[in-house]
Amino acid sequence: VLIRDYYQSSYFTSFQNYDRGSNIITFVFSGILLMMIFYSIAVYLLNGSVEFMYYAGFAFFLGLMLFLKSYLFRTPSSFNYFFEAYLDFVMQSIGTFIYLAFLRKFLETKINFPLLHKILLIEQITIMISIGLFSYIYFETDNYPLQNLVENLTKYIWALGIIIFIIYTIQKKNKLLNYLAAGHSFLLIGGIISLYLISSSANFRYHLPKV
Repeated sequence: VLIRDYYQSSYFTSFQNYDRGSNIITFVFSGILLMMIFYSIAVYLLNGSVEFMYYAGFAFFLGLMLFLKSYLFRTPSSFNYFFEAYLDFVMQSIGTFIYLAFLRKFLETKINFPLLHKILLIEQITIMISIGLFSYIYFETDNYPLQNLVENLTKYIWALGIIIFIIYTIQKKNKLLNYLAAGHSFLLIGGIISLYLISSSANFRYHLPKV
């Protein structure tokens, strides 16, 4: 954008405050995740359930990612470019990896649900591979289309994993699994909507703020 120097301050203010309403919601959601971190730590201190520390780790990475997304919203800084291009996906991937570890420990899948245990383990291995591949492409190449493809394919694999999890839990007819399946159903719906909005350029028509 070409702009006169004396308009820069008002321009950046308008640019950063564009569509701030959605960011307020994200801040609120980050606060809820912070509460879940404190709750999980409290449960761990009370009964020593290690799986709740896994959940705290998941909430930390996801909450921090969402907080930074809103806090750095349209901030023209080198860190924000790095965060949007690389770090946000890595933080989301690590959070998802830890959440899968939480599910395995919380449900004791190795003993109670061997097939589900293998599925979750495969998902974790997939996440590690995708982080390594994504990092290599980002730091060693300039192939952004391939980098974007790896990110999207990884998220599609996550969505597929959620679908398999829901089908598996329905077949098992276990009360605890049914609760988790209900939560994952909402996660799946939100993820599909998010991927559709990201993939469909028609939903993102950028308008320059008036100065």
